[in-house]
Amino acid sequence: MSMLSLLALAAAIQPVPASEPDAPTLTKQAMDCRAPDELPASDHLVLRCATRAKLPAVTVILHYRQSGSEDFIPAPTLRSKKGWYTATLCPHAFTAGPLHYYFEALDAAGRVVATSGDEESPAVVRILPLPGSKGALSTATAMAGAAVDEDPLAHVRESQVAAEADLRAHERRSADRLFLAFGAGVGYGWYTSRLLDFRKDVHVGAGGGPAGPLVLTPEIGYQLTGRLALSLLVRWELIGGTGAGDLTVGAPASSAIAFLGRASYAWGSRRAQLVASALLGAGEGVRVVVPPTAGTDVVLSRNDTVRGGPVLLGPGAGFAYHFNPHLAAVVDVRALAGLPDFATVVDLTAGAQLGF
Repeated sequence: MSMLSLLALAAAIQPVPASEPDAPTLTKQAMDCRAPDELPASDHLVLRCATRAKLPAVTVILHYRQSGSEDFIPAPTLRSKKGWYTATLCPHAFTAGPLHYYFEALDAAGRVVATSGDEESPAVVRILPLPGSKGALSTATAMAGAAVDEDPLAHVRESQVAAEADLRAHERRSADRLFLAFGAGVGYGWYTSRLLDFRKDVHVGAGGGPAGPLVLTPEIGYQLTGRLALSLLVRWELIGGTGAGDLTVGAPASSAIAFLGRASYAWGSRRAQLVASALLGAGEGVRVVVPPTAGTDVVLSRNDTVRGGPVLLGPGAGFAYHFNPHLAAVVDVRALAGLPDFATVVDLTAGAQLGF
């Protein structure tokens, strides 16, 4: 961390108060963090954390934000004689309204070894407006009004916070944004013993084969938070034809299309994110290809399919890299089961997301 960052972080906190309760002795719980439920806007806000004795923590970082701001501001804590890691925020660092916060304990290498809350589920302190005030002032106005008399480093902190917010804003898609996506890849599936889709006079045993082999996945979605997104995904499976000589009227299926609702949750605070998802939908389902074959019991002059569905559900996992707030490259692996006619497929696709 640069010297400028250290100065900016230190400007937000005050020394540990002289009087404080004894720190608890923790056995199973990694961290015990405490703060008031509400506080007048004119008072200093004291937040404390104690860690388990055998936890390899060398420091604890407070992350806080005023309601209405998406980004958390990191602030260091000071270790007291009683064992508390304490941060005391000056009144000019917050305004009336909800103040969200969480703690991270770091080891000597800077790795997170324990947390109390996170960006998606922080704790809350309600900051009460001053008597006679008409409501909360903006954070920028409150900090500017107190900067000269109370905090000579206010302009340093403001510049640092603005720079960090600007950096994050240019790294990846923020909340409340629509996005379009398109992916393409391959699928492979497995099916139980059953009749074929086209040649319904032919019964095949359990087996596996390509589920496509080309799978296209156009998608439209909405970014609810920095980590959670909801979308509608279309799985369009294209099936090529092989073989000839079958005199049966008609032709085997050449595609399968299904519409899936998708909920995705991402981990990672910078450009690169790991993504987990859950999918549920219906349509034609999925089709697993049965190639032309000749045997004592079954003769297929051209390929056929086994269908799973029409209901589809299953999990997914992937990786996303954001080049900027409007463009990201994605790789996804999805496992889908078709019900009540059972067949399952695994898709591997790669594509891009365009945010608005």
